[in-house]
Amino acid sequence: MTSRMRISALATTILLAAAAILLPTNHTRAQTASSGPTKVVVDAVIKEDAAQTAAVIGRVVAREAGDVAARTGGPVESVMVHVGDRVKKGDVLVSLDADVLNASLDLARAEFSSAVARVDTARAGLALAEQTLARLEGLKDSAAFSQARYEDQLREVDRARAALTAAEADALRAQADKDLAEIALSYAKVRAPYAGAITMRHISPGDYVVTGAPVITMINDRDLEIEADVPNDRISVLSPGMSVDIEISAERRFSATVRAIVPEEKDRTRTRAVRFQPSGGEQVLHNLAVNQSVVVHVPVTAGRMILTVSKDAILNRQGGTVVYVFKEGTAELRPVELGISLGNRFEVRRGLSDGELVVIRGNERLLPGQEIRAEGHS
Repeated sequence: MTSRMRISALATTILLAAAAILLPTNHTRAQTASSGPTKVVVDAVIKEDAAQTAAVIGRVVAREAGDVAARTGGPVESVMVHVGDRVKKGDVLVSLDADVLNASLDLARAEFSSAVARVDTARAGLALAEQTLARLEGLKDSAAFSQARYEDQLREVDRARAALTAAEADALRAQADKDLAEIALSYAKVRAPYAGAITMRHISPGDYVVTGAPVITMINDRDLEIEADVPNDRISVLSPGMSVDIEISAERRFSATVRAIVPEEKDRTRTRAVRFQPSGGEQVLHNLAVNQSVVVHVPVTAGRMILTVSKDAILNRQGGTVVYVFKEGTAELRPVELGISLGNRFEVRRGLSDGELVVIRGNERLLPGQEIRAEGHS
């Protein structure tokens, strides 16, 4: 075989191989054209605040938590709750033996009744003394009038008034003693000061408690907020009402606002406690436990408005960064220049405009100019 024939045969082989490579591609394009526009998911290019943040470990805290103390002393008759039980405000937690308290109340009521009777007696004595004095005053112009007896009766009226005043004071004291006995009896039922969950029992039936001793520990896990110890060099950026991001897990994030910055710096850590309230209400913290760790993204610089695009829209082609833009029903391939990362988005420095729609699902197999149909925003 001559040299020219060998070259011709090699060229034919190369053409056949190229045709074999191109045929599947052309066939795929024909299939795409016949099946109609490709379904994709798009997302808008937006402007947002690009404040830089630093992660600070925070924790879930209850605004109401602590020991419930006995407000009177006595033997423990029964404990109505167990650890983990949920209670409403006013529910009975512990019942103390009330026999002594009932007896004290009966005694106080009897003394109050006696005091009231003494008041009635003193009031009647004063009325009688004043009546006698009035009769003597009526005899002033007669021979039967006695000045000495009149003066004695004046002193008798004064004595009766003083006796009534003392009796009324005794009645007030007896009333106070009766009220105190009633209050002490009501304290025999230790009630929940707020709704919440029981975390510890300090006593059991048969124990004796003194006034002020803790009997139950509980927390209000329906009124939670976030607390984080923020370094003092980042406190200046925070202010009440400012919004921050809270991260519970990779799949669970929410916004919160600064409620209060505690004006006390911790010596060892040089941090201050900051309290955050969830912006979405109490349901945002549902099913979280007190002292559970969270990540608070605290701003460290003042923000600036930048253009951002979803990270899912970014493709790397031939060493460059590109996106597919949804343009009048077709996929327009466009190179972009990216900046800083902000969560699940990138800053766009060049290549896109605010409000443009980019493909974030189904973009891996698109071709420039291919017809596409947006299924909705992500």
